[in-house]
Amino acid sequence: MYRAWTWLVLIGGAVLAIGLLTIRYFVLPDIDRYRPWLEHTVSDAAGQHITIARIEGEWSGYRPSLSLSGIVVFDRQDRPALELKRAHAVLAWRSVVLFGLRLHQLTIEAPALTIRRDRDGHVSVGGFRLDDKTERGGFGDWLLQQSRVEVHDAEVTWIDEERGAPALVLGRVDLRLDNSLRFHRFGIRVVPPSALGAPVHVRGQLRRRGEADAPGLRGRLYLRAELVDLGALVQWVDLPFGVRSGLTDVEAWVDLADGRVQQATADIRVAGLAAKVVADAAPLELAALQGRITYGSLADGHAFGARRVSLRLADGRAMRATTALVRVHARPKIDGIDRLEVAADTLDIAPLMAIASVMPLDEAARTLLLATRPEGRIEKLALDWAAGTTPKYSVSARFVGLSAQPSGQVPGFRGLTGQLQADQRGGALDLEETPVTLAVPHVMIDPLAFGSLAGRVEWSLQPGRAVVSLNRLRFANADLEGSASGTWQSAPGTPGVIDLSAVLTRAGVSSVPHYLPRILGPETRAWLKTSLEAGEARDVRLRLRGNLARFPFEEAGSNGIFEVVVPVRKVRIAYAPGWPAIDDIAGTLTFRGNRLDAEADGRVLGAALRKTKVAIPDLSSHDPELRVSGSADGPTHEFFRFIEESPLREMIGGASRGRTAQGNGRLALDLVMPLNHSSDAAISGTYRFIDNRIQSDDEIPTLSGVNALLEFSD
Repeated sequence: MYRAWTWLVLIGGAVLAIGLLTIRYFVLPDIDRYRPWLEHTVSDAAGQHITIARIEGEWSGYRPSLSLSGIVVFDRQDRPALELKRAHAVLAWRSVVLFGLRLHQLTIEAPALTIRRDRDGHVSVGGFRLDDKTERGGFGDWLLQQSRVEVHDAEVTWIDEERGAPALVLGRVDLRLDNSLRFHRFGIRVVPPSALGAPVHVRGQLRRRGEADAPGLRGRLYLRAELVDLGALVQWVDLPFGVRSGLTDVEAWVDLADGRVQQATADIRVAGLAAKVVADAAPLELAALQGRITYGSLADGHAFGARRVSLRLADGRAMRATTALVRVHARPKIDGIDRLEVAADTLDIAPLMAIASVMPLDEAARTLLLATRPEGRIEKLALDWAAGTTPKYSVSARFVGLSAQPSGQVPGFRGLTGQLQADQRGGALDLEETPVTLAVPHVMIDPLAFGSLAGRVEWSLQPGRAVVSLNRLRFANADLEGSASGTWQSAPGTPGVIDLSAVLTRAGVSSVPHYLPRILGPETRAWLKTSLEAGEARDVRLRLRGNLARFPFEEAGSNGIFEVVVPVRKVRIAYAPGWPAIDDIAGTLTFRGNRLDAEADGRVLGAALRKTKVAIPDLSSHDPELRVSGSADGPTHEFFRFIEESPLREMIGGASRGRTAQGNGRLALDLVMPLNHSSDAAISGTYRFIDNRIQSDDEIPTLSGVNALLEFSD
């Protein structure tokens, strides 16, 4: 038995040696004679008709090799699909075992490949339609069975008949493909025209379960493209978001599982980006954009991330580097999003809102963004939203320097800083003590600037009803200091019902008109601004309660209160041109409904006013009247001075001119003065001389011991 096996091995080795010698010295030198057989073998292996113009054979180490020229690969309709000038193939000995053509290495030099999209949108590669399932497998599967495939200095031409663009020629394309059973590693280098950018590199490591179809693939892909001119590329490629121009560098990694993207990471750098996202909106213009973008596949959705992403708009507004994560969850067979989670460490609002304004938005939303121009910064944002019959959400964030311009009924503000906590049932806003400006043009004429504003705002939401509460909102500036508390609740068909109380611990009287609502007519407001020259107020009380549709509640049955009680002191009022000002006023100003009333003591020149009553019955009138009723005690010469320095001088025909007096008197005065035309004032009153001595510089003798009552009117 031993001898038998020995002879069998010796005979087998001899036969193999004779076979190798035969192939090397007899078959390979005359291999072109076997070209028809080789064409048939290769065609069977590739599953496609292949012809070869010439074959040359040689021995490479211990493997036979073939050099093929004039190779033509035909499609299913037996039309030439790919022509290769020259290919060099080193045969693998496993071809004998597998009874099929297997190559140790296939090298293709300077091939030319055309990729075409016809007018109907069908794409073909080398004549093979990509959407034709009958042409899948075959040659592609055969290539993946070869140990190594190399392509050098190829030329790939992209012809787009549908777009009508000029042909795009990619030269110096190099490919290396290494295969081992079902593991594949490849690298591609493409040199585009210089106008498009620098060379593009693509690498990958893939493992497949079955044939060369995507559903069985898993592994990693890598892409690097630098200095890509998007403005030039747009001739051949439909770029997203209507991109028109820009330079970009991209480095990306993609992980596949079962033929689908599981994870992706891209480092991007973009300069001078211009895009027309929406036809009827302004273009998007970015001076710079850079950072890392990530994607991950979840069991029930997708995760998108941004890491150290920053951008700068063409107008100079910038968003500092931020890190964010968005998770989108969707249940199978249900349209739309089931759950959304958003987290971000910092977001600069101005550039993001500028970008949002040129995106596909409802026209009303775009108009509001452009009108309000939000600014500021959001930090530590956490949002969780879940779909349902009644959607549920929760959001928390810190905001810094939040600002927006007023628009319509939407108020404006600048400088808000604090913390937000909210869900579908309500929420709270904690405002930190910072300088804040509020603008409510439909209520106040001028913005309200505060050196500090702090407090807590809470709200609750129920079906058909919303309630907002102010919990001791504190504010202060150079004019005033105080606090406010109260509630507002919605009421169908009205601006809502309010119950607000405010207290000012200090206030400058001259600044009061600045803080009064628009219900004041322009004439009254102008009078208050020019008349209240000085003074201070303490413990000012505001009360506002009722349905705002009936504000300022001056009508009977309006069932509401608007009242501001202003205790004042050291006030100076220049109430009309040409009349002496009233000084050292101490008393109370009361704004109630549409009316102003005041009762105060004061001083006019050297005379003391006692319990003088002042009223403006209709603050909203375009022809408001000032009504004054009061009395004054003092030296008679001060009353003469008052007459000389006021329109009373002309009303009494200059009778006080040249008169001097010693002694005191008492004035009782009633004045009705139209604020728009003070010269039409209606005046009546009396003056009682008390033991006076009156002298004149004319022929009238000196009068002593004068006790008399002087009545006067206009």
